[in-house]
Amino acid sequence: MKRFLSQFLAGIMVFTMVVSVSSIVKATQPQHNQVRLCHHTEGGHYNNITVDDDAVFQQGHDQHQGGQDIIPPFDYYVWEVTGSHLECPNGYYDYGNPTQCRKWHGNHWDYANKITVDDHDWVLHHYAGKNWDAAGQVIWNNDCEVPPVDLCTNLEGIQAEMPQGYEDPDQDKVCTEIPVDLCCNLEGIQAEMPQGYEDPDQDKICTEIPPVDLCSNLEGNQETMPQGYEDPDQDKVCTEIQEPTDLCKNIEGIQTEIPKGYEDPNQDGVCTETTPSPSPSPSPSTHHASLGTKVSPQVLGTTAPSPSAEPLPVSGADINYDWVYYFLIIVSLMATYYLKVRGWQKIKI
Repeated sequence: MKRFLSQFLAGIMVFTMVVSVSSIVKATQPQHNQVRLCHHTEGGHYNNITVDDDAVFQQGHDQHQGGQDIIPPFDYYVWEVTGSHLECPNGYYDYGNPTQCRKWHGNHWDYANKITVDDHDWVLHHYAGKNWDAAGQVIWNNDCEVPPVDLCTNLEGIQAEMPQGYEDPDQDKVCTEIPVDLCCNLEGIQAEMPQGYEDPDQDKICTEIPPVDLCSNLEGNQETMPQGYEDPDQDKVCTEIQEPTDLCKNIEGIQTEIPKGYEDPNQDGVCTETTPSPSPSPSPSTHHASLGTKVSPQVLGTTAPSPSAEPLPVSGADINYDWVYYFLIIVSLMATYYLKVRGWQKIKI
């Protein structure tokens, strides 16, 4: 009987051990997570690697290179104490007493106090990540390649270096153009060339532009055309403006020529009307007959009355009087002959 009881108790202990081992095996089943992280190198770059979640802690990635690895958050399990219970020492079994165990030894029972045993299980934990800020996430999302830093967020594109001619005075990545001083020797910043200045040597030393001499043939610099001068050929050779001479200052307007019917007898620019010269009257001794003279018939032996001369209204300046006088003499002789020869014959009849 005693032998049977010992075997029975041994069977119960084996069964209890099998159940305990089975529980431990089941507790080891949680799957490990694979974690992709950016492994920092001595050169300041990152390697894109994937490790088991245990490697983050067991292989030191959490503290690698002074904690410069970039590790995303993840969940992981840890086999740890979750509590405790009382068990019988090895070889003893529980017979219902809360604090004691016993076993059959020869012909009597041996008793022993129960011992405290820790309970273990896989406990879920959360890792918050390492260097998982905005900059770290940008690198991790870029396959662990460090993207160029945009120094000027207000300019189009990524400015990995400060663009030439720009500055970031407030260190807020808002870049502004550096004002260019075109004339370092002048007070203030000359963003544009001041009027009247030039930089002939392109060294930002500005000098006043010398005044333009409009008349190089005249003494001094003529910045404006001197009064009374002109440059007709546009060659900077200036000549005096020749105003037209007024020959008759007492007549309205500028008289560049003596008006018809006027003269300047004193050559003083005061013109007077010319007086028309009278036509010359013929002298009896020259036997000249006046133009338009009426001739009356003359009886032989009588003296003809002297004719009255009425000059024709012909300008004397337009007629050659010598020929006119000769013509009148011939006509007068022919008329006298006609009257003497033919005229008196008709009268006698």
